[in-house]
Amino acid sequence: LTISGTELRSRLQQGRELPRWFTFREVARELRRTYPPRYRQGFTVFFSGLSGS
Repeated sequence: LTISGTELRSRLQQGRELPRWFTFREVARELRRTYPPRYRQGFTVFFSGLSGS
């Protein structure tokens, strides 16, 4: 049984669970924490050319 890197990234981006056979529970938890789905990520807006920026 295998999962490609593309499939792994897709599952993480969509917030889907990783199969139990793929990795240890602790590793899966850390991967989900490190690579949260897009809807849980923040964003940054840079303003330039304005006074005080």
